[in-house]
Amino acid sequence: ASCMIGYDSAFIGGTIVLPGFTRSFGKLDASTTGNLVSTYQAGAFFGAFFGHPLGHFWGRKRGLFVTSLVFSIGAAIMTAASPKTHLTPIYVGRAIAGLAIGAASNLTPIYISEIAPAPARGQAVGMYEMGWQIGGLAGFFINYGVIQTLAPSVMQWRIPFAVQLIPSGLFLIGTLFLVESPRWLLSKGRVQDAREKLAYIRHLPTDHPYLVEEFNQMQSSIGETRRAAGGDSYLAPFNYVFSRKYLVGR
Repeated sequence: ASCMIGYDSAFIGGTIVLPGFTRSFGKLDASTTGNLVSTYQAGAFFGAFFGHPLGHFWGRKRGLFVTSLVFSIGAAIMTAASPKTHLTPIYVGRAIAGLAIGAASNLTPIYISEIAPAPARGQAVGMYEMGWQIGGLAGFFINYGVIQTLAPSVMQWRIPFAVQLIPSGLFLIGTLFLVESPRWLLSKGRVQDAREKLAYIRHLPTDHPYLVEEFNQMQSSIGETRRAAGGDSYLAPFNYVFSRKYLVGR
């Protein structure tokens, strides 16, 4: 997920100035370049909001599956662009990919924090951040590679667009092997299912003292959150946040 996010954020700036891209679509002015960037950013903005209900109602695993699938669709649409279609598929694909990026950047850290044991949580989040930078680095070097090895043509710019499908495809396949977040299952009242999934992730029997303690802490935390929010409905946390009065400067 993080490589997908990093690559898609980095490659576009170099791709749209490739000689092959300029030959296919003409040299882009500042307004068009800004529109391409803002379309992606707008998609990511709304995707970050959609990630919350997606993960809340459908779960972390299915939510991540949807984000990887949507991103793959957006990347395929961008790759299918040609001089005959002009920039329309790129605009549409960027908007769709942005939605997926926003949702994935919301759900992935949540999933990591909910399944990783406390001593390894920092390492897991660190790997997520490393993947983001690795994806960005790959985006720059893909552009460098095609401009050094390929003549100006459709393939010169289509390859960087198509490379998006590698991390998104791996992400899509990987989501099929994920285990649903025990915390999410517990929040939905699926106690036994949550206990079994936690035991699977920790490689411990369900009656192991460590697992029993962690499971009890998880139940206690969810109970405290519900009491503080005044219930377990979807809007309860929002009502809690916006109904409180904060004193500024005191």
